[in-house]
Amino acid sequence: MRCFTIEWYKEMQVYGFLAFPDSKEEWDEMIRYYKEERIDYKKNAKEDLESRPQKGNVTF
Repeated sequence: MRCFTIEWYKEMQVYGFLAFPDSKEEWDEMIRYYKEERIDYKKNAKEDLESRPQKGNVTF
């Protein structure tokens, strides 16, 4: 069983930050959902990015 470590936590932070759709179809589906729900996905993405700490490059 793998133990949860600081290094693993840091790695997961990077993976969570760099989450992208796996395909163009997935991307289109996500955009379609946002439009149907009247969610401004550009505003959400900008706010999410701005809310993250700005401490330079991520290193392990």
